[in-house]
Amino acid sequence: MRVDFGRQVYCLFGIPVDALSFQEAVAELQQAVARGDRCVWSTPNLNHLTSCLKSPEFRDILGKSQLSTVDGMPLLILSRMLGIPIPERVPGSTVFDKMMSGAAGPMKVYFFGGPEGAAARASERLPELSPSLRSAGSFSPGYGPIESMSRKDILEDINRSGADLLILALNAKRGHSWISLNSPHLNVPVIAHLGSVINFVAGTIRRSPEFLQKTGMEWLWRIWEEPYLASRYARDFIDLAKLLATKAFPLLLFGPALKLAGSSARSLDVAVTAQDGSAVIELKGSASALHLEGLRNTLDQYQEFPGELVVCLREVSYVDAALLGLLIVARGGRLEKGLPVWIRSPRRSGVRFLVHLHCADYLIGPRDN
Repeated sequence: MRVDFGRQVYCLFGIPVDALSFQEAVAELQQAVARGDRCVWSTPNLNHLTSCLKSPEFRDILGKSQLSTVDGMPLLILSRMLGIPIPERVPGSTVFDKMMSGAAGPMKVYFFGGPEGAAARASERLPELSPSLRSAGSFSPGYGPIESMSRKDILEDINRSGADLLILALNAKRGHSWISLNSPHLNVPVIAHLGSVINFVAGTIRRSPEFLQKTGMEWLWRIWEEPYLASRYARDFIDLAKLLATKAFPLLLFGPALKLAGSSARSLDVAVTAQDGSAVIELKGSASALHLEGLRNTLDQYQEFPGELVVCLREVSYVDAALLGLLIVARGGRLEKGLPVWIRSPRRSGVRFLVHLHCADYLIGPRDN
């Protein structure tokens, strides 16, 4: 599957986020179904972000997503603090509500996971709740290991169902791990872990009032409905405070000066050289959102290159969230195909500091650490 390097994707403290409005995200999902293209759709919230800072495996899985829309209000606030042009939240549960009202046209939905019986109940209730969505099937895998949920007969049942949309509810890490392991073997166009949706459709948990959804305070209602979430939210907010102190505020403080220091270069030069079976994409100048068109085209041209692909940042004078987001997508696409990729460290200490503050050190290959 080819990577879309035209995506307006940004790095938000190490994870990819797409700068799409609610309607644009719905249209992307609708187009994926119409084309039959596989689209792994992630909806990162604060828990996703803090988990990715602690789990390289989870972070790399999110980096392979074909669509990643901001779900949580804290992520929207962080994006705006950093100047990332995310227009609005795109909560997965709200998108599904719109789908049920016909916003994305007719679709068949397969429910996978949730508490025992919830997926089956959601499958039964869906025709009553939606004029446009039909049930393709359901399965409750229980709480065993990922491997036991990935049996051949389970995957074959999903594929035979003719589903356009596969919704999982396992928990964020396990759900995305299941998707990463099994999506290459599935013919479902859109696959997403939308943990609460199955419970909402099944009627086992009530959705929060609309004014709480719009103000980003839905988490208070979730605690009321599911008290066990209180400890998770508390941990997430502690991790958020650490992130603000160690990364976000320093980025706001030093970022403008580092941008000014690298602003002498008004463009980004892209050159490709071949070295011993490797393709080296050498960048020189300011690698910011305004100057990435040439790099996008080059990455698209070389995304199927069978040898080692190297992106060299040594002569880059400035990097921003747009460049780092593009590198996350490029790296994720290569990792998914099992193709080697390395990113060489910038020569300038100020640029390396920017990479660090964006929590994107992991992008730099071990040869340059």
